[in-house]
Formats: sequence, structure tokens, C-alpha cells
Amino acid sequence: MPISAEQTKERNRKYTREFRARNLLLVRERERARYLKRKESGARQAYVRMKWQKDKLKMTPADRARRVEAQRRYKAKKKEFAECTGIIPRKPENGQCAICDRIPDMLVLDHDHATGAFRGYLCRECNLGLGKLGDNLESILKVVAYLRGANAD
Repeated sequence: MPISAEQTKERNRKYTREFRARNLLLVRERERARYLKRKESGARQAYVRMKWQKDKLKMTPADRARRVEAQRRYKAKKKEFAECTGIIPRKPENGQCAICDRIPDMLVLDHDHATGAFRGYLCRECNLGLGKLGDNLESILKVVAYLRGANAD
């Protein structure tokens, strides 16, 4: 006859109580190590937050406003933005995509995945197209040659 879930829970509780009673020093040592590890992790996270706050204070209000606008309006991921080494290009006055010259509802920040540097503002379709081609000039030239060959017929 199978045992019920409640019986299993009770059996596990009993085993845990007995184990802790028999191995009190070992249990306390493990709990202390876990506590210290969590404390160290929390201190590390606090240091990172503090460093970020200091860096944020060094930014000019205009830089801070551009950063917030880029994160909010152009959906720049915080991680990718933090890896960016250069200054964000200003939004084009005419609101056009740098590749297709259309004026979309929303422009996205295009960046080089190798260096993290932002290249400009593109519409979503052009940005996805570049991503599908792997940001690789040879791939893009092959597509151009293919289209020229197809149009020549």
C-alpha cells in the first residue's frame, strides 16, 4: 500500500530533526558558510549599485536625459547600453531610417555587436535585416549581387 503525501512529509521532517540533532556542529557550520556567502554577495551587489550611482552623478544632465530617453523610447536594453563605449548618436531631426529613408513609428538604436558602439537609428525592419545577415558586409554584398542578377533577366 503506497504511503500518502502527508506521511512522506512527516517522515522527512522526522529525519531532518534527527539529522540536525546528531550533526549539530556540521549543520551550524553549513548555515554559517551559507550566511557568509549571502552576506558577501549582498555586499558585492551593494558595491556595484554604489559605483553605478557615482558614475551617474558624473554624467551631465543632458547625457543623463539622453540615456533615459534611449532606454525608454528606443528600447535599448540596459545591458547592451552599459556595454556601449561611445556617446549615443542624436536622434535624426527628420525621424528617418538611416538605410531606407522611411519615417517609421519608432526608430531603434543599431549597434555593432563586436564593439558595442552605436551606429545610428534604423527602422525595425532594417535592423532585423542587418541582424539576419549577421552584420556581415560579405553577406550584404552577396544579396546585392543576387538582386542585380535577378533584375538583369
